[in-house]
Amino acid sequence: MTQVYDILGAVERHFKNNEENTNAVVFGQLDGVDLSKQTIFPLSHFAISDITYDENIIELKINVMALDIVNEPKEYDNSFEGASNLQDVLNTQSTVINNLVEAFRGGRGYLAQKQYVLVGEPTAQLLYEKFENSLTGWGIEITVQMPKNVSAC
Repeated sequence: MTQVYDILGAVERHFKNNEENTNAVVFGQLDGVDLSKQTIFPLSHFAISDITYDENIIELKINVMALDIVNEPKEYDNSFEGASNLQDVLNTQSTVINNLVEAFRGGRGYLAQKQYVLVGEPTAQLLYEKFENSLTGWGIEITVQMPKNVSAC
């Protein structure tokens, strides 16, 4: 049974091979990542939070964060467009999340072609001022179903 390896590898490959707006891909606990290193951003982070075992399928909840650094010069005037790249970061990291969700959509995305099926319509949450280094982006929990492949030993 290799489903966990398979889905983790597929998500990692998605970010590394198909996502030009990601410099680093991290799996596991975010607290182990050196968030003060500016060279790793934009960053895509993911982890599994739950697994449900049905008769013929496995359902996984995958938490994903797409983050980048907001540069706010000292002369930032808090205007709508302002002097920071906040809107650029929000737009770009929203695209990163959307690309992952679309990759799981039935019949369209390449992850769906691997029999990974998106369950429901996920909603992304804004991640703003939750991290050091002026990181901002989006977090999402997606639920994915896959066939249960249990082989006898």
